[in-house]
Amino acid sequence: MAHEIRTPLTPRSRERRTRLRLVATASMLLILGSPGSLGWDEWKVGVCAPGHGTWGGAVRFDPTKDVHQERPIKDIDYYEEVLSTKVGGKKFFMFDMRGPSCCSRGLAASFAAKSGTHSERTWTGGTMSGFDAHGVFNDGTNWRYVGPPAFEGVWYNNVPSEAAKAFDSVLDSMCVTPGRQ
Repeated sequence: MAHEIRTPLTPRSRERRTRLRLVATASMLLILGSPGSLGWDEWKVGVCAPGHGTWGGAVRFDPTKDVHQERPIKDIDYYEEVLSTKVGGKKFFMFDMRGPSCCSRGLAASFAAKSGTHSERTWTGGTMSGFDAHGVFNDGTNWRYVGPPAFEGVWYNNVPSEAAKAFDSVLDSMCVTPGRQ
């Protein structure tokens, strides 16, 4: 029989726990908002038709001629596919990471915290739902994060507008894997 051991909360540990909850709540509120008020409405995502959605996991995408598929990265608890594009001779990357210890709104929230501007919309596709957030960092580079609430995330960050345009054309082709509808 397992026994639960509880350490009594001291005023200091209670204050620290409350402060952590407030920080977590503030970071979530930073990225959450009223998408309609930003002019970005909810996105209805379809089920992948045969021959479409050749890149990704539960959410899939169609790479365009402007991007190149890199070698995937595999680890014990995640799998990551990578697309790249070149702008001015420099290579930029977009990642699709999935696995049991992968992804949450935290990455998008950290991007938003460092942004001059950002917005978010929700998406639904069959029984799946998630969010699509994008913005511009204070240095003028772009970021975008698309994914369900957990286990998969697709993003790019610190890319110039031309690279963002190439990656956005892939992200805008999103569809849901058949069987997830």
